Amino acid sequence: MVEEAEDFKYGEYDKHHTYHEGEEKGTFWGAIADDIVAIEPLIGFQGLISWLFLPAIVAGMFLSVSIISNLHWLFV
Repeated sequence: MVEEAEDFKYGEYDKHHTYHEGEEKGTFWGAIADDIVAIEPLIGFQGLISWLFLPAIVAGMFLSVSIISNLHWLFV
């Protein structure tokens, strides 16, 4: 028996997992926020490095730190 197009339930009859009509979809940023809430914050040394990375970059830019000239002793 051939189903009419209006009677065909996409994603159910054909077992196609990527099509779900009528499914509640959140926003992109809502999905990002859900992922951030789901993970645990970094602790220990990884947490310290992650919290100090951007302030260190900003401080280096403010103080005009030249990374290339300061690392010449590594290659001597």
